[in-house]
Amino acid sequence: MPKAQPQVMINRDQQKDIFVLSFFFLRIAMLAIAVSFGLSALYGQNKDKTVLLSETVEGEISRRQTQIIEAEKLMADGDAFAESGNFKDAISKFIQAYNEINPSPLSEETRNIAKQKFINAAILRSKQLIDDAEFVSAEELLDQVLQPGIDPKNNVALTLKQRLEDPEWYNQARTPEHLENVKKVRRLLKLASSAERLGAYDKSMKYYADVLRIDRTNSAARRGMLEVENKIIDYHKSSRNMTRQRMLREIDSIWDSNVDLAVDLDAVGGNIGAQNEQSLDRKLASIVVDNINFEDEALEDVVSYLNFKSKELDPLGGGINFVLKLDPTDDIAINARVNLTLRNIPIGEVLKQVTADTQTRYKVDAYAVQIISKISENNQLATKTFRVPPDFLSTAPVGEEPIDDPFGGAGDGEGGLQIKRLGAKEFLMKQGVTFPEGASAIYIAGSSSLVVRNTPSNIELVESFVESSFSDVPKQVEVHVSMIDISEKELNEIGYDWLLGQFDVPGSSQRIFAGGGTEGNAAASGTQAAGNAEYTFIPPWTNVPLGDNPLTSGLRTGQQWNNGDALNNILLGGGSDVLSVPPSIKAPAIFGVGGAFTDPQYQVVMRGLAQAKGADMVTRPSIVTASGQRASVDITRDFPYPTEYDPPEIPQDGGAFGGFGVGGDGAPPSFPVTPAHPTGFEVRNVGTRLEVEPIVGQDNYTVELNLTPEFSQFEGFVNYGTPILTNGTNILGEFVYIPLSDNRILQPVFRTLRENTSVVVWDGATVVIGGLIEDRNTAVEDKVPLFGSIPVLGKFFKSKGNDRIKRAVMFFVKVNIIDPSGRRINGT
Repeated sequence: MPKAQPQVMINRDQQKDIFVLSFFFLRIAMLAIAVSFGLSALYGQNKDKTVLLSETVEGEISRRQTQIIEAEKLMADGDAFAESGNFKDAISKFIQAYNEINPSPLSEETRNIAKQKFINAAILRSKQLIDDAEFVSAEELLDQVLQPGIDPKNNVALTLKQRLEDPEWYNQARTPEHLENVKKVRRLLKLASSAERLGAYDKSMKYYADVLRIDRTNSAARRGMLEVENKIIDYHKSSRNMTRQRMLREIDSIWDSNVDLAVDLDAVGGNIGAQNEQSLDRKLASIVVDNINFEDEALEDVVSYLNFKSKELDPLGGGINFVLKLDPTDDIAINARVNLTLRNIPIGEVLKQVTADTQTRYKVDAYAVQIISKISENNQLATKTFRVPPDFLSTAPVGEEPIDDPFGGAGDGEGGLQIKRLGAKEFLMKQGVTFPEGASAIYIAGSSSLVVRNTPSNIELVESFVESSFSDVPKQVEVHVSMIDISEKELNEIGYDWLLGQFDVPGSSQRIFAGGGTEGNAAASGTQAAGNAEYTFIPPWTNVPLGDNPLTSGLRTGQQWNNGDALNNILLGGGSDVLSVPPSIKAPAIFGVGGAFTDPQYQVVMRGLAQAKGADMVTRPSIVTASGQRASVDITRDFPYPTEYDPPEIPQDGGAFGGFGVGGDGAPPSFPVTPAHPTGFEVRNVGTRLEVEPIVGQDNYTVELNLTPEFSQFEGFVNYGTPILTNGTNILGEFVYIPLSDNRILQPVFRTLRENTSVVVWDGATVVIGGLIEDRNTAVEDKVPLFGSIPVLGKFFKSKGNDRIKRAVMFFVKVNIIDPSGRRINGT
């Protein structure tokens, strides 16, 4: 919808001027028409002159209409500027539109609209100037609005001008430069904060310094500098601790035992060339030939071409050694011709196609690929001895003749599935090796040797199988888990305790007396005598300490602020006071000063503690597990706790018996009361547990570790029971409740930290897992009102304490890939 045009406020003088001018031009036009007709009638002029005069009047009217159209276009441009917030250019357009139109009744409405738009834009522009601290320009613009002939009674403009003169509304000290500095300061503070989060502390300090160069009293910059300095201090503390730990490690390394020299088992046999064979297999699969076009080529030429291409395309430049070893009697292979066309195919597939076309076969050795004949050699037997792995012969199920009913029972000594040790010949026959007449195979377990007598082709099959058995040895992973549990506790406290006796206020003529206060709810213990033992000076004729009345009883000290945790309370209290509040014992006194014959009597005791305790535990369990099998390492304690309770048992007539004690509360009644007692228990492992699942990669160098460390700790018990009470009377005959049983129903609370992660590491590498860290800091700072704020002397009316407990549990996991004999596959 089009916007409603603002109404134009025109005073009476302006209306009168416009009306007079309009009436004047109208009379001139009418007079011109009358003169034209009169002259035509008197002098007989022709109609052409009358028409000319009429066209002149129409032209004037058309020109004024054109002015209105142009003014409306200018106002539309001004509206566009105003909508975008550019009131400066909008004002220029509105003034131009107002001046473009000559005053007349036809253009009166358009001129008023232009004027009102100017007024509105000028007021909004003045507000912008005020926000930019350009007060003089804003006042000049408001004066233009309020000048006679525009709108001298505009309420908005008058209000703004009055506020400009009122310092409560606008601070005249603001300048555009000040506002620009504010923007710079905000930007620099954001940059400094961002640099701090990134750890660029030097850059953050530079930004804060730039802020202070602009605004030297900026408190935000100073607070930011304080935060950065604290983080730098934390870094230096970490650096100091690292240096300390490194030096301790150097001391502990003296206890490191020497590692035995590795024995080269390859010197007496084993997987000689197995890795080279795997390397050739990878090359056969990875070297890709873009174009193969053999037309009636001899096998010898094809082998030469494959040698050339393998060296050309091998990134390492070594290529593959293809060796042609044909039987002299194999006329088919010798005279074979190769016709083959292939595109973008691995060189190993090319070799398969060539051997298939020429009725030959190939064999991958340690350092070469041999192309040999397929002719039968049943009558030519050869003997060869192989070194084989210790588990070369496996135990496998061997059935007799199949039975008709697999679910039926076997007769005595018949059929059925049996387990027996396979012989060397049977084992090789199951692998596809044929044994013609006179062939044999013997396995010598003492030397892990296999003696085979067979045809050359079958011996080559056995050789390939033996070599593959070394390369395919089941992979096992040796896992070394080093767990380091480091805990440290530091307790530091310093404070002062005052006792002040009564004294006469000077100038009161012994009518006004002053003295210390009372213990309040911070009493050292339940009895006054026990509390007196906390002070140094006690006169021999009384058990009241010197000074008697305390000044600093509100200052916490000792166990008044540091009660330890639930687990420590259980261990130290033997489990009997798990739920009770520990006694409020003050810190020990270090030094005391007292005035016995002074007025008033006084005593001051300095209390303090500086304790440090550290406990380090290092364990290194090791375990061997097969690849893909999950293994666990537990460093835990069995914690049995009750899960089921029988309700308490109270005799039906127990309430009729009361108790009566001499010198105290009533004695417990004589009838038995059975509290709630546990009947079912569960066992929870408390401590550290680590589960490891290693998976050896196909390259025999990478190991994927799935790690699940878990750290659980017992926090304490929650009592869900209520005491069992009975009524009784004390020595004064007063009614009291007498506890018969605490009736505790205890349930434990555990804290568990668990992490689950997967990493890929090299064989022999170590993975360090952090994060099982606890840091608890308890701080107290008390002071006596008024006295504690006195300079210098105020510290004698303060108490400060800090209790910090730090604990870190770290796991170092190291893996080694080994074979069944315990030897590392990838060397030492």
